[in-house]
Amino acid sequence: MAIFNLKKLVPTFIPVAFELMRQFKRDVNHNSNIRKINEAEEKLATIEHLIVKIEKRAIVNRDEIRAIKTRFTIFATINSALLIAILIKLFFLA
Repeated sequence: MAIFNLKKLVPTFIPVAFELMRQFKRDVNHNSNIRKINEAEEKLATIEHLIVKIEKRAIVNRDEIRAIKTRFTIFATINSALLIAILIKLFFLA
């Protein structure tokens, strides 16, 4: 049975302790460098994002309205021409 000898293990724990201290120091520096939360900037960014979405939606709606207006004009013209043809047939060719 091996005898537990603390003197043999101490030299192996020294590099581990230094590595843990280095990691802890790096983590503390990283946490201090993280951008502090500024609610005003986040709200402005959210508002800007919503404005961009509304502008895109307005452009899409404008294009849809143009397409519907064009279709309506075409169908109104066709209906008017058919109505005139029906009235000519009823009153002049009867």
